[in-house]
Amino acid sequence: MQAQRMLTRLWRRLLPRPEPFVPPHDPWAGWERIVGMAADARPVQLVERLTFAQAEAIAGGMGGPWDALKAAMLPDDQLWRFTSSQDAWRARAGRSGVLLRRDGETVCIVATMVS
Repeated sequence: MQAQRMLTRLWRRLLPRPEPFVPPHDPWAGWERIVGMAADARPVQLVERLTFAQAEAIAGGMGGPWDALKAAMLPDDQLWRFTSSQDAWRARAGRSGVLLRRDGETVCIVATMVS
């Protein structure tokens, strides 16, 4: 029994301790910044207006961003499918998804594809 304790102590001293678990980066952690960039820095093309059911079929599996978009919706808001220009896709800076518009302004986006 004493030999087992000695081996355990020796084992603990010689082997490095495992690094603490760090969860993987959340790709949606900074999505609010992307919303600001969508309206300001990189224009997107509105492809078609969507019903709520269509938008949910496209972006419903995105979790937090979709939930935030739903929470931000008001009765007269519009849901649109959007995409970046072909030049943006070629430059590996394209994105597409669903956006929420209110009074002609983009309120929130859910990017479902990013290059």
